[in-house]
Amino acid sequence: MLPVGDKVSSFGFTCKSEAKGVTCVKDDTGHGFRIATDSNDTF
Repeated sequence: MLPVGDKVSSFGFTCKSEAKGVTCVKDDTGHGFRIATDSNDTF
């Protein structure tokens, strides 16, 4: 589990924990995904 406000980088992704979910972004493209309590998104 990643505490709220913390972030971790591994395998070319950086993930940040927020109050309602986690956002992960591919470092070289800026594309990623968000997994939240109310929705899941890709970008």
